[in-house]
Amino acid sequence: MKHWKTLPILLCALLFVSAARAQESPPKAQTRCGWFDNPTPGNASLFDRDGEWVIGIQGGHQAEGDWPEFSDAQ
Repeated sequence: MKHWKTLPILLCALLFVSAARAQESPPKAQTRCGWFDNPTPGNASLFDRDGEWVIGIQGGHQAEGDWPEFSDAQ
């Protein structure tokens, strides 16, 4: 029964953390230079000097917005 005394404190801490996270701004868009790979429908990644950035996984996460369109390189 000792835990009932700490429950209000834990709830207040949880609400405080939730409120602090709600005030965080979303990440800003970035321009990245690299290799766009779209091997199958729904799967896409960008590879650059920092590694792989997953844009979409078929049946899973899909980034919002349109994928880029490229003309044939000469």
